[in-house]
Amino acid sequence: MNVSEVLQLPSFEGAHIVAGAAGSGRQVTSAMVLEATDIESWGREGQMLITSFYALDVLSDEDLVSFFSEVARIGISAIVFKPERLLADPPARMVELCDQHQIPLILIGKNTSYESLLLDVLGHVLDSNLTLLNRFFEVHRQTMAFALERPSVLQILLRLRSIIHANLTFLDATKGRRISTDPGLGEYAISKLTTMKPGRYRSNQYFDAVLTCGDATRWATAARIPSSDDHDYYLVIHAVSSDLTAIDIMATENVISLLQMEVLKQNAVKRKVFFRHNNLAHDLLLGQVKGESEVALATEELGIGEHPLYEILQVRIESGRALRDRYEEILRTVRQRIAMICRDFAYFEANDRITFIHNFRTEEGRFKTQVISDILSELGSLPNATDLNHLAAISSIGGRDELARLNSEVLDIVRFFDGDRYPRAVMSYDDLGIYKIFMQVHDMGHLASFVDPRVERLRNESADLFRTALTLCEENLNYHESARVLFVHPKTVRYRAGRIAELFGLDLHNPDDRLQIALAGRIYRLIGSPESEARHGA
Repeated sequence: MNVSEVLQLPSFEGAHIVAGAAGSGRQVTSAMVLEATDIESWGREGQMLITSFYALDVLSDEDLVSFFSEVARIGISAIVFKPERLLADPPARMVELCDQHQIPLILIGKNTSYESLLLDVLGHVLDSNLTLLNRFFEVHRQTMAFALERPSVLQILLRLRSIIHANLTFLDATKGRRISTDPGLGEYAISKLTTMKPGRYRSNQYFDAVLTCGDATRWATAARIPSSDDHDYYLVIHAVSSDLTAIDIMATENVISLLQMEVLKQNAVKRKVFFRHNNLAHDLLLGQVKGESEVALATEELGIGEHPLYEILQVRIESGRALRDRYEEILRTVRQRIAMICRDFAYFEANDRITFIHNFRTEEGRFKTQVISDILSELGSLPNATDLNHLAAISSIGGRDELARLNSEVLDIVRFFDGDRYPRAVMSYDDLGIYKIFMQVHDMGHLASFVDPRVERLRNESADLFRTALTLCEENLNYHESARVLFVHPKTVRYRAGRIAELFGLDLHNPDDRLQIALAGRIYRLIGSPESEARHGA
């Protein structure tokens, strides 16, 4: 019931609006006698205030302006002025402020009682609310009976359309998936959402929405559908909010509950499938699926049985405490980016790592180290991810029955190459060369046994000579360049090379001796030698 309709009630006979007529469409939800000016404590949107102005007479002009500003902010529907012996007409300032805020000021007869006004307004409101309650109960009963039929999303939308007489679209905004009662309207995308303030009968969040499709623009109402996943779901009502009645909103609320249950059900199915596939991929990686036929069935279920070749990619991430709660989100980002460069893959996800089983037709289709590196470098652009570290390992190529071996290769890479010493690295097993031999050693400390005793003695007895030997090997015996790296004179480098040969029997002009020194440098770096760290940090 709006203000204009209130004027048709019996107790308002002869009443008329003397100011603020522009607000005559305001909804009236209750009525109250104005006895105090602390309206912020008791005022409610939709209230109609009845007064003879005595309560406001004590206010200064500044306080009166403030009072009417608060009335407008709260959403008071109208002010009813009753003439009394001392005040036969509403004060001019009151008329002016009502006009300014478009608050209807209704002048009633002086013989009209407050009691009749309140009974008329509140009785009508109660009758209206009772009617709404009955209609809501009937809509709710029908909706619950409909839910037992296990309707599809489209059937749910069609049912609501028959009640509110407006087309609807179910939108998964994250994936861009749409289901609409009008296929043409389903093409529209949300370009702007403006949050609507909470209102009666609305328990969900509603928005005034601007929809676009090409150059075309439409206005609609959108309601967010709560969900348990990271997707944004909306029910788009192709009508502006002012055209929706209370019954329309009540019916919409019931349908949102149905759609929420449908989303939850779909998410539960997806989670069940995820855990099934995650466990199956894990079993394949560990070689726990036995027999050619069983492996074939497992790869087929995972969607990776079409092509003859396989490889494994494992990505391990590491960060400070602030990002640890976001590992799932980060790994999901990696998965989405991998999906953009290949189609046939399954994955196993656990804690701080994700392992991809990639199925492809020819060697040209395998993962490229630089491509994976570019993808992972994008992770640094995520919010607060500047300290995010990663290590990626790519296996060699094998067949379906070699998945366990391929997985062992990437596990060895991740185990062997410490992410702290190889930050943000992407390593391919095929490119490791002689490191493949070292990787057979499961205790990193045993790597020192591969070092030539002469080189070990050189490292233990003279850090300067050892660094000089490493630098000369890495700079291909270029004395001037080695001197620049070591911050010494080239003559000093030549002198040290002679001392290395004289004291330790290592001839830097001998390719075999240079190889022994270079390998020792790499081994010491792998096991964390301070000398080699100093050299590589220079």
